[in-house]
Amino acid sequence: MTAIKVLEVIGGLLILFPAHRAKALLILGPISVNILLFEIYIAGSVGVGAVLILLILAQAFIDQDKFKALL
Repeated sequence: MTAIKVLEVIGGLLILFPAHRAKALLILGPISVNILLFEIYIAGSVGVGAVLILLILAQAFIDQDKFKALL
């Protein structure tokens, strides 16, 4: 759990800088998917995880030119 907390802090700091937002989304994307899946399957309801996924997808759409190198 310590590694996840460190990655969340690093991703949060990187998302503040426009030049590093794509890297932050690569770090925070899988973490937010795990949050959403936990809410669906363990908690039984969808909460803030869905909003988090939508925000990450919106930012990924805005920065889609930065992700073309990964395809």
